[in-house]
Amino acid sequence: MKRHQDWPSRLEGYLQDSRTRPFRWGWDDCCLWACGAVAVMTGVDVGAPFRGRYRSAFGARLVLAAFSGGGLPAVVEKIAARHGKAEVLPLSAQRGDLCLAGSYDGLDGLGICLGSRAAFLTPAGLVFVPMPRIKRAWRV
Repeated sequence: MKRHQDWPSRLEGYLQDSRTRPFRWGWDDCCLWACGAVAVMTGVDVGAPFRGRYRSAFGARLVLAAFSGGGLPAVVEKIAARHGKAEVLPLSAQRGDLCLAGSYDGLDGLGICLGSRAAFLTPAGLVFVPMPRIKRAWRV
């Protein structure tokens, strides 16, 4: 998986389109939204095995556990390993890298590094989290 040459403008367009995108479990939740960003930058949809397979947080947990035997961190580890993508220290993450953060409800969320902060799609819309609050990150 390699980024397109014009990935910065593709990512910017995706972010602009996301400002009005509603959160929908199984289609446009935090995980699949981040996978969509990866697809825009690389042409590879790593979220395809999950898209449309659940409709709630509970359903997401079941699908993720069936895929990796664990939660979202285990899923990202497995997909990253399949594509030869290394985990990096969160403060070493670069624009376009995947980021994992905990949320107010105790669930992990997957987002995209934008530099000094990461973007996450939530039921309240796009949320921006300072990179020092990011728990884990992977190269894209």
